[in-house]
Amino acid sequence: MLIRIAKSLDLKQIADVHIQCFKGTFIASFGHYLVTKYYEEFFNEAPLFVVAEEENKIVGFCMGYKSGSKARSIFIRKNRLRLIIKMLSLCLSLNRMAISKCFNMIKPKRKV
Repeated sequence: MLIRIAKSLDLKQIADVHIQCFKGTFIASFGHYLVTKYYEEFFNEAPLFVVAEEENKIVGFCMGYKSGSKARSIFIRKNRLRLIIKMLSLCLSLNRMAISKCFNMIKPKRKV
């Protein structure tokens, strides 16, 4: 097994690994294109990003980023329309995680 610094060409395989390993997570439900774009923003921010490779195939990865990272908000801003369409599709298919996220976004915030 080879451990090395990730390259931008690795992002599609990193998305594959994420979707395979974290099938039940909300981000994995967005599909390959959006998961790739998600990791692309963190990669562009120049965090610590390493991959584990066997026989020229990425089998694992590890990512680190600074506190206060803007990668997630940049991802949301750049992919807003695709995310809205995906969320609507997931909600219409009765995906519990998506429905819960939608309710959390629209419910009034409590003042503490």
